[in-house]
Amino acid sequence: MGQAGSSSGHAAEELQVGVRPAAIRDYWAIAEVHAQSFYPSANWLFAQLLRLDRVFALQMGNDNDVKGKQGKFQCFVAYDLDAESRAQYNAQGRGTPGANVPHFFQFLLAEPLRAGFELSPAQIGLLGAVVVDMQGSYLPAERVEKGPFVAYERPQDVAYISNLAVIPHARRQGIGEQLLMAAESAAREWGCKRLALHCDASNEAASGLYRKYDYTTLSKEGPWMSFLQGKQVRLELMARDIC
Repeated sequence: MGQAGSSSGHAAEELQVGVRPAAIRDYWAIAEVHAQSFYPSANWLFAQLLRLDRVFALQMGNDNDVKGKQGKFQCFVAYDLDAESRAQYNAQGRGTPGANVPHFFQFLLAEPLRAGFELSPAQIGLLGAVVVDMQGSYLPAERVEKGPFVAYERPQDVAYISNLAVIPHARRQGIGEQLLMAAESAAREWGCKRLALHCDASNEAASGLYRKYDYTTLSKEGPWMSFLQGKQVRLELMARDIC
């Protein structure tokens, strides 16, 4: 899914934006952007659980990619070049990385994940993020005939884009487009012939972005209740060819 919204406060020329692959130390800040973008009304407890779930999902996708288990995976981040140069992640005086991780999280987190726990999007200049993968977790299986037998398999040569989100004050400045282009570029490098994604049909800004880049609706899913948002959500599966 993608998230877009109106801009406020910052003029476009104030932001010098870069896009790069995410590092493990970015995961907690990315998770916060996702939680704020997709579930802005979640209470403190659910917000923390959402962040933890998102960090685990990023780490699992990355691990599966590294081990060659389920296909390619990459998360890209957009960041304020000036803010990141000031932050320098391991700046003097910040203390021991990961020292503030709550005790009930420590046994769940590998050391690299603990190091970024206290880093907020603002501290590292994070403006947005997107995930692209070939692991097929959210794509409908394809019908494949094998002689007299029929099987349903994970789509081949298809990359899936998910969790495209931009922090509120940086929206409407082309950052979502830059992240989308980075995801598409990765998919081409992987040899993919098609890109697919799910979009909230009620999110006009996000669906407008995708249609601008020739994504078309393949199917509409039935509404499901998002308890954290208190409303029904209807998703559309959208795709476009890139070969």
